[in-house]
Amino acid sequence: MMTKLDSQFSQLREVSLPDALDMIDQRVFAGIAVQREAAIARRGLVLAGAVSLVIGLSASLAPVNKARAEPLFGIPAAAPSRLLSL
Repeated sequence: MMTKLDSQFSQLREVSLPDALDMIDQRVFAGIAVQREAAIARRGLVLAGAVSLVIGLSASLAPVNKARAEPLFGIPAAAPSRLLSL
């Protein structure tokens, strides 16, 4: 059994490596870099979403003054001519 394994290992040792394995380490590291960049982008999106959620919630819970409607291009309610005509 061991002699059979030894002969197979010696045959494998004599065979040249395929050309596709020459640059395999660079391709693996490039794939890892792509995955890392995707994770960083995901974290950035999650952080932006969390910040906007906190700002939105705090703005909706903060007390505000009562809204007043005034004409956009008309005479404002506090204009002297309007006060004198009342």
